[in-house]
Amino acid sequence: MQRTADTERVRRLQFLKTQLYDHPGLVVLDRLERHPGRLPDEETAALQRLARTIKACDQWWYPLLEQWEQLGDGFSDADKQQRAMLALLNSVAALNDGTPSAAQAHAN
Repeated sequence: MQRTADTERVRRLQFLKTQLYDHPGLVVLDRLERHPGRLPDEETAALQRLARTIKACDQWWYPLLEQWEQLGDGFSDADKQQRAMLALLNSVAALNDGTPSAAQAHAN
């Protein structure tokens, strides 16, 4: 009985994960479905931020991570991978008018 419930929960979570990247507003609809009634303003604002973050992941982070993986595949040893990362961080700093990012400051 518990195993069936767990399997169904995992299936639902996988479905939600897939759908939320395309339709982050479903987070709010899911919340309303489970708890009908007016959402408190703070919760509404938090859900709106979450929906924007989820949507931004697909538009910003995912393509960036795909490119990063392709870049890493181009180097066979850890030293070259580290040098490539530092070169990218230096490029980001140059785009920011020479201001190092937090990641670059941490890497040095």
